[in-house]
Amino acid sequence: MFMEFNKKYIWLGLGAAIFLIYPLIFTLPFPRHVMIMIFLYATLGLAWNMIGGYAGQISLGHALFFGIGAYTSTLM
Repeated sequence: MFMEFNKKYIWLGLGAAIFLIYPLIFTLPFPRHVMIMIFLYATLGLAWNMIGGYAGQISLGHALFFGIGAYTSTLM
């Protein structure tokens, strides 16, 4: 149990290090845009999983706010 606990923190630290070093390695806008989109959709999927999967509720608020934000940023 203790060894598995340490492995979790090692992977978390490794992921955080990659997350912080990524902008220094990839300076072009396209790879940065791809990673932003990956994290954006991952966050949206996690929010949907928590409210729909674990809580069993149907909520379209996440998609609504996501769409309003996309529409507003396009108009700006």
